[in-house]
Amino acid sequence: VGLGTPIFAYSGWLFSEPLSAAIFVGVALLVFGRGHEPITLRTASIAGLVLGLATVVRPTNVLAVGVFAVALLVRDGKPALRAASVLCATSALGVVALLSHNALLFGGPFEFGYPATAEGAKRLNTFDTPLVKGLYGFLLSPGKSIFVFAPPVILALAGLRRLWKRERGAATVAMLLPSIYLFFSARYTQWEGGYCVGPRYMVPSIVLLCLALGPLLAEDAAPFSVARTKKIALLLLVLGAFVQCVSLATSFMEDQAPRGRY
Repeated sequence: VGLGTPIFAYSGWLFSEPLSAAIFVGVALLVFGRGHEPITLRTASIAGLVLGLATVVRPTNVLAVGVFAVALLVRDGKPALRAASVLCATSALGVVALLSHNALLFGGPFEFGYPATAEGAKRLNTFDTPLVKGLYGFLLSPGKSIFVFAPPVILALAGLRRLWKRERGAATVAMLLPSIYLFFSARYTQWEGGYCVGPRYMVPSIVLLCLALGPLLAEDAAPFSVARTKKIALLLLVLGAFVQCVSLATSFMEDQAPRGRY
């Protein structure tokens, strides 16, 4: 995942996506990585606080709060209602911190510091992109497709069923968060992410989707299946790493500097 997805390329840039991905994976490990016992209120409160503070890293991380709450309910059913409520309640502390930060720095709680327009009056903060165009961009276009820039997700999709059997909460997060980010970002006016490498807005959820690689490569699977899957995983790793090397070998900011001064 580290070498075969855009996490590799983004390690060279100060974007928020790698940090968001690390936070999401850490919360998933905290909540779903301790066996099949019911989630305690203490664990839910810590997870909620971390997810809430993650909105300071990037405001759209607030989408993950609802996803993790739903995942708790899917995993443990009605008994998890209190834990899900606590997770949402503690996350509100981080959201309040973000809104206070906005009010103090930009003059309003819902002012996030982004200009309304840029580059010839192009609007930045609306949702005017046709859904089909955004979906095509993230799924099929050569410049932004998740399958081009993160080939391991192809194998991860095949592993979702096995992850569901092993840990329903993690599987819910791995399926639901990428889906929400995909449709949310596909409608965003600047869906391509501006000057960046690949599908920037999808990077954190791509990493969560790759949680499904684990069960496919686990030693308790059928030996032939594991051997075959490891070969496929290695091939996808090589392809993904090659794409990341190309991304790091050039700079998408070069044409923004005066000629001869970059």
